[in-house]
Amino acid sequence: MRFEKMSFNDGEAVFEQELKSHLDEIEEVLSTVDYQVNYTFQSGRENELIFDPVGTNSVLRDEFTERGWQKEVNIANSGYDTGKDIDITKGPVAGEIQFGNFAYLDADCNRLQRLYEGQIELETGSDIEAGIIIVVKQDMPTSQSVSHYQQATRRAAPSALNNTFTCPNCGEEVDNGIPTLIYGIEPPEEGENVIFNEYEAPRSRTLESQKEISFREKYLPEEQNAIADYDD
Repeated sequence: MRFEKMSFNDGEAVFEQELKSHLDEIEEVLSTVDYQVNYTFQSGRENELIFDPVGTNSVLRDEFTERGWQKEVNIANSGYDTGKDIDITKGPVAGEIQFGNFAYLDADCNRLQRLYEGQIELETGSDIEAGIIIVVKQDMPTSQSVSHYQQATRRAAPSALNNTFTCPNCGEEVDNGIPTLIYGIEPPEEGENVIFNEYEAPRSRTLESQKEISFREKYLPEEQNAIADYDD
């Protein structure tokens, strides 16, 4: 997959100077994983291919795990119920893979900041010094409920991660935001090979079949893998 990224709170400098091996693994995973697509179940969009959040999430987590990252690490604080898991973490880095709606994205940004401040802790006991968030770009073909890069970088992150305030004692500006990189996955190009996933039922996570196809906006399997454009 291809991606764009944006740095918050000197995130790029922190990763380049202090967490280079983590940075290399993150970008290796993102650049080598195949695009995952499936059908939309939205009325009026029959045979239309869209980004598959279930398949992509699964593949990304598996790839990170192979590189020594832990997945689905719980928050240790008693009574903390605003998102119990951190999607991926390794040492001082915590990451969220968010292909849900904006409310979840906003909660992810807040959770990373709270970890950085020490208000909440992971069950692993790791002190979190930097974070990553993985979303899709706005032009990715998706269902209507999927949050995207522009929301992450313009709405969620500026509110939750840029924790700048005036010190009441010294009067100086203090920046206590978690160094973060936000990655936006760009859409596949026409004719690019992608992985087409079919599930047992709408909203099912049980994979029924999987194959590589050439990406177009509409896919007609009954024509032996024929690919059709919109009839404009």
